[in-house]
Amino acid sequence: MPSSAQLSKLALLISDFVAFALAFGCGCLLLIQYGHYEEVAHFNVWWDTTGLIHTSVHFLFVVLCLLRFYSQGLYSKRLPFWDELRIILMTLFYLSLLNGMVVLVAKWPFSRVLWLGSWSLSFFFIPFLRSRTRSLLRRLGVWTRPTIIVGSGQNALDAMAALKSEPQLGFEVSEFLSIHSRKFTSFPGQTPLREVPKAELIPYLRSKPSCEVFLALDESELTEAGPLIEEMGLYFPELFFVPTLAGLPLFGMDSYHFFSHELLILRSKNNLNFRPQSFVKRLFDVSVSLTLFALLSPLLLWIAISVRLSGPGIVYSHRRIGRNGKSFPCYKFRSMIPNADKVLQALLEKDPVARRQWNEKMKIENDPRVTGIGQFLRRTSLDELPQLWNVLKGDMSLVGPRPIVDKETERYGQRLEFYHRVRPGITGLWQVSGRSDTDYSTRVRLDTWYSKNWSLWYDFAILFKTVKIVIDRKGAY
Repeated sequence: MPSSAQLSKLALLISDFVAFALAFGCGCLLLIQYGHYEEVAHFNVWWDTTGLIHTSVHFLFVVLCLLRFYSQGLYSKRLPFWDELRIILMTLFYLSLLNGMVVLVAKWPFSRVLWLGSWSLSFFFIPFLRSRTRSLLRRLGVWTRPTIIVGSGQNALDAMAALKSEPQLGFEVSEFLSIHSRKFTSFPGQTPLREVPKAELIPYLRSKPSCEVFLALDESELTEAGPLIEEMGLYFPELFFVPTLAGLPLFGMDSYHFFSHELLILRSKNNLNFRPQSFVKRLFDVSVSLTLFALLSPLLLWIAISVRLSGPGIVYSHRRIGRNGKSFPCYKFRSMIPNADKVLQALLEKDPVARRQWNEKMKIENDPRVTGIGQFLRRTSLDELPQLWNVLKGDMSLVGPRPIVDKETERYGQRLEFYHRVRPGITGLWQVSGRSDTDYSTRVRLDTWYSKNWSLWYDFAILFKTVKIVIDRKGAY
């Protein structure tokens, strides 16, 4: 009887193969519908030279793609969604180009419609079927793994929060184990915390062979647990270690191992400190902004007319702090009444709830200053569209920390330097992590994390999640 892990690997492998087959089949339909007469004629006589060569070469590259997936751990490891998706898309992109180059160099009979259609559809079918397969495995009770976190401090809580943010990993935290005496008996979410003496930890974990084990010890716990961790390596072939790396740039971190020494050196770097990376981000901003201006011009015209009908003025600017601490005019569609400042002052004087919200988040729920069309624009974030002009000017980026006013700089404290290193963005990590429903300290932490861990792939991920957040209208007011 195969284990749940073996069933999961087999199911994902079959899912990927079916996805490739569906993509190739749809590519054949596209060929029949849109291909040139000569290509369609060859396709109808399937076992001629063209059909055999194209099918054989495509199948060879599908096998290479599956082998690449295997070597990257897509069948043996449980990777976070965006890491897995990056591996899948990059593998498909490079192998599809190689497929086309091989056929062209060899001068074999070749259908461009079939090549482009089958590989392009693979970009959709593979992630989609993988997601559906994991959902099915979860319902069958095969994918989910009970998880024990060894640790009782902030590092353990952070580990649980990270695992909960990636439900497709299938790790469900069942309990925490503390090897130190603690005053509390439960963690948030009523997850039980069990105190286990160090001498009894390994026997206790061995009594639960179906559980995954995460070691998420704080520094104070780690100094006393060295011999215990070494002993655990004898009994558990697979352990997850969660080191305390708060404050370090993590994306693209390199690790160095030294022969015969129990020493690990981590080399961190800030991607945006390298000019080529900064140039790529700027090129991406300009090209996407120009495209959006062209595509959204009818919508921009409709919004401008609607805003003008609600009162004088269409677009307004407000001084914000940008890259290197320089001030710039940040543009928005007008969403408030003309005397908004006086209305705000009167509201804060008489309404303690509004005053508390303003002090905590610099925002107010059910803001009486907002017009009817302004309410719609804010809920859908369409009031931010004029900032595409800020992006083209170089004041802002598509993705980055939200631009702040001068009075907010003191809330960043020493982390203000990280804010100054990047251009503020139309959207950012804060927007896709709760927006106005998060407190300001969380916003500062997220802005700092983005500055330290920037990558173009993360910009893609944030833009994709922004679309979903805007459609759901969560946390915006």
